[in-house]
Amino acid sequence: MAEGRCEFPVLVKGDCKAETFKTLKNKLQLYFQSLKLSGGGECIVEYGEPSKAQAVVCFASEEVRNRVLNKPSHELDLKKTDKVQLVVTPLDKNAAEDKNRAVAQQAEQESAVETASKTQQRKEKGATAFEDIKSDDPYHPSAVVLNNLSENVTTDLLILFVENNSRLSEGEGDFTLEMLSDIDAAVVIFKKTIDIFEFIAKCSGKVIERKKIVAKHLEITRSILVENLSPAVSDELLKLYFEKPIYGGAVVNDIVLEDSSAIISFQNAKDLDSILDKDHVVDKKPILVYPYYKSLASALYGNKGPVVKMPDAFPVTVNPYILNFLRDKRYIGEINDKMSKCYCDVVWPDLGKPNIIKLLPSFSKVVKGLTKLTKVWKKEALDTITSILLKYTFAENNISLPVWKAVQPEIDQLSNQNVSVVLDMPLGKVILVGEYNPVNELKQQMRNIIEIAFRKQERENQSISQTIDLSPAMYTFLQHNDLQENLSIRFADLWMNYDATTGSLILCGLQHEVHGGKSYVLQELINLKQKQIEMDNLLICFLQMVKNNESCHRIFTSLGINAVYEIKDNGLVLYGKENNILFEAERSLETIFNIKQIVVENRDLIAKREWKQLLKELDKKLNYSQKIFEIEEMPFGTGVRIAIFGFSDAVNQVFEHLDDFVNKNAFIKKFIEVESSAMLGFLVHFQKITSLPHTEKKDVKIEVNENQMNIKLSGPREHVCDVEDFIRKEISLLSFSVLNLTEPGIKIYFKEEKDILAASVMQKFHCVIKSQEKHFLKSDNKESSQLCYQVQLPDGPLVAVLRGDLCGHHVDVIVNAANENLQHIGGLAGAVLKAAGPMLQTTCDYIIKTQGILKPGDAVITDAGNLPCSSVIHTVGPRWGSNNKETSVKSLKRAVKESLRLAEMYNLRSIAIPAISSGIFGFPLKLCAEIIVQSIKEFWKDSKGRLSLQKIDLLNNDRKTVEAVLDAVQREFDVYIKTPSMGQSKTELRVQETGNVNQEKALTKKDPNVQIVTSCIQNMKTDVIVTSVGPDLCLKKGAISFAIYNKAGPMLQQLLMKEANGNVPEGDIIITKGCNLNCDVVFHVIVPKWDKGTGNASEILKHIISSCLQNAEA
Repeated sequence: MAEGRCEFPVLVKGDCKAETFKTLKNKLQLYFQSLKLSGGGECIVEYGEPSKAQAVVCFASEEVRNRVLNKPSHELDLKKTDKVQLVVTPLDKNAAEDKNRAVAQQAEQESAVETASKTQQRKEKGATAFEDIKSDDPYHPSAVVLNNLSENVTTDLLILFVENNSRLSEGEGDFTLEMLSDIDAAVVIFKKTIDIFEFIAKCSGKVIERKKIVAKHLEITRSILVENLSPAVSDELLKLYFEKPIYGGAVVNDIVLEDSSAIISFQNAKDLDSILDKDHVVDKKPILVYPYYKSLASALYGNKGPVVKMPDAFPVTVNPYILNFLRDKRYIGEINDKMSKCYCDVVWPDLGKPNIIKLLPSFSKVVKGLTKLTKVWKKEALDTITSILLKYTFAENNISLPVWKAVQPEIDQLSNQNVSVVLDMPLGKVILVGEYNPVNELKQQMRNIIEIAFRKQERENQSISQTIDLSPAMYTFLQHNDLQENLSIRFADLWMNYDATTGSLILCGLQHEVHGGKSYVLQELINLKQKQIEMDNLLICFLQMVKNNESCHRIFTSLGINAVYEIKDNGLVLYGKENNILFEAERSLETIFNIKQIVVENRDLIAKREWKQLLKELDKKLNYSQKIFEIEEMPFGTGVRIAIFGFSDAVNQVFEHLDDFVNKNAFIKKFIEVESSAMLGFLVHFQKITSLPHTEKKDVKIEVNENQMNIKLSGPREHVCDVEDFIRKEISLLSFSVLNLTEPGIKIYFKEEKDILAASVMQKFHCVIKSQEKHFLKSDNKESSQLCYQVQLPDGPLVAVLRGDLCGHHVDVIVNAANENLQHIGGLAGAVLKAAGPMLQTTCDYIIKTQGILKPGDAVITDAGNLPCSSVIHTVGPRWGSNNKETSVKSLKRAVKESLRLAEMYNLRSIAIPAISSGIFGFPLKLCAEIIVQSIKEFWKDSKGRLSLQKIDLLNNDRKTVEAVLDAVQREFDVYIKTPSMGQSKTELRVQETGNVNQEKALTKKDPNVQIVTSCIQNMKTDVIVTSVGPDLCLKKGAISFAIYNKAGPMLQQLLMKEANGNVPEGDIIITKGCNLNCDVVFHVIVPKWDKGTGNASEILKHIISSCLQNAEA
């Protein structure tokens, strides 16, 4: 290694074995010379200690070394074998020189030992000094490399040195010598036979120009260097080329491509002679081929010498302002000096010429390494000139002549030795140019000076104005979010005004202010979150009647909610900055607005003068300052539906007044079912029906129907409801028993003496005896329905599956599957008409005449006529096949939900629904059942526990239909409480269906009437409900106590805690009021945990039951 070149060394370590690392010198040399691969450049590689996988790489410049060190990682790709990870660390110059010196001494010693050893072996074998080396010897038989040459050694001096030590003559062609100045070495190839080992021994250690020469045997090479390759040539093309017999026919082991050259290694060294003797053309371009030695990391060029292609000059464009600044400040000489260090001359353009400088190579002072230098020259020259030019910059501002005249004195003060101010009036610019840091420090100052002057000048011209379409809601929202203040901060002189009549926001000011203000407003609108809200059409109409800003303030702003609404496409859209704000706004809408409806069966009611006067007074009282409610009257069957909508407080107040008026003036009918004809006879005989205090005004008509065992009430709604409650309470106090007379003599006696016995029993026991040959229980009536299955929905109705006749079913309302014209010709509709009487068809004809033909999914309600129910809902189901499946399913769902909605609107408690559309309309039975049950489930969930309906009977007479409905109910409601289905015995079904047990003997007054009832305890109507509770008295624990808590309300828990007043032992009973339950009192019993019979838990439980009965009796 040349002493003068080892100025910037690094230490390279590989993650492989030392033996493998020694063979990688050539690849290391190519890797660290490549700017692309390693970031390196001109360098020399030397190995260190043989036992370590490390080498010293010396670079020609510190900049190149720093690039290599700054690269995060280095990796040597061995292609066919593996990859070697390299660790590169800095090494100071002294350490490198010591290492080089040690390497040279070690190499000298190794060479001497090797030479002596081989000479001794040859003498022992009797070989002559001129005997050829065997073909399997790895060394060249006649080539020696002389290392560690001084830079001052010339070719002539070295020729004399070789001639003196070999006794041969270079002039006579005995040997050739080729200098390798890049690596401070020379190669001697002997044409005459000579003892190489003796020559090496003589040369090693001798000093020329103060440096010891290290002589080594040159290896036999299997590689060639190919130069002048076309860029399109690939390693695969080269491999195929040299393996072709006419071009060498050699087996290629490896190819390393680098720019326009390649190093190719062959399997057999003998193939190189034929390859080197030929002229080669690849890709229509002549190529040059030389033997390549990996130990030298170089090729031998012979007398020709390496072909060095000088790089072309190239142009660099410089900003004209920077170029003039460099000229004026005399920086050009300094730049020329810096560029000369990278062997580059700079040609500067003359004044008036294009602003392009030209970079030319200048290698006149290069002694060695020219080949490598030419490869990296352009890159290094470009990097250097770029880094120089990056130290300078410019900042330009648009300017007009009037503005320049105003600011020139102030801007001229910015000029100094590092910065210049240039005015380019043809382009309307003023430029600040100079060194990077000073320009950056001053450019904002110059910009501010120009902006102030420009604004002042601009204000003298006429301002522009633009309008933005903005709804009142959006303007209210933006104003609430400081629109005026934010625009003033950004554009202090911008003027703004809003025209509510046209829905326009007007901005006036300079163009950039107006555009900037408009952009800000539009961006604020874009950033708004929005949410589409489903809202009843009535409430949408109400919001369209009121002023948006006033309602937004009341709904949102007054509650601290930063949101607004808009009515779009008959829907409501909420706007806010965050999703959580929209959620709060939606909750506010749900609580602040409300709709309540009243159904008036008789239209004559709303025609009364008193009704109109009441509406007028309410409007004057509540809507005097701003509209807070609205009333709409709509035809509804034979009656009218009155909708009250608006703000909840006002809606509730108006509803109370109107509902009270309707209750006092509306005429309604009610049916009360009685379980036994004996009970009905008792009520009639003892004048429990005809002598009620509520009928003193004689405005409630009472009709007793002994055949259907019911009581029909008709009259004003208010009084009818009071009478109904009174009669139901009287019925709940009654009890009856059945005595079967089986002995013939007793039967005859009872028939003959029944009047006397009845009078005696009535006088003595205050009871009624009624004899009948047939059963007289309501549940045993031939028209009664068979219960197959029932499910109690939490906070909802009891859903029951029954088999029976819809026309004889006792509920508040039945659903009739009708056609679009409400013509009840046949099927279920015909049966309903026959049972109800002709007045039903007359009513339906009137509805069609006034409201038009119904569509699938529509429903109307009428009086029930002679049916045992109070009303009939006629709904039109879809005809299967007339529409697609999706439309038919939607229509059936709507039909079911409309029927349920009507029942709710009329405050009905029970409804019977058949399998709509499954008959002559052809709807698939299984799908029909599923849709009906799904619709009931959705309606229940949407109600959120606020249903007046307490029971929904799914009633059909056909067994297949009942089974299909049963399957659908079990699938949809399988998670809720339910009773067994059709597989039970008749006795079990009767117990679950009726809740009564027929007795085989008459009960005495002291005998209790024990009933087995399958139902939800919280819905039972009784005097006392017993519930279990734990020691902590928490009603929310346990299924039963929690169900009772939900029905009764939180007040029940408060009463329990108050009555307990501290810890309560197991077995005690706490008595409270029933609150919202259908009972007078609740017995809360503190039950023990079950001890599996090992303790006294069973005794405590017996005590609890006994105590409950005693307390109930008391």
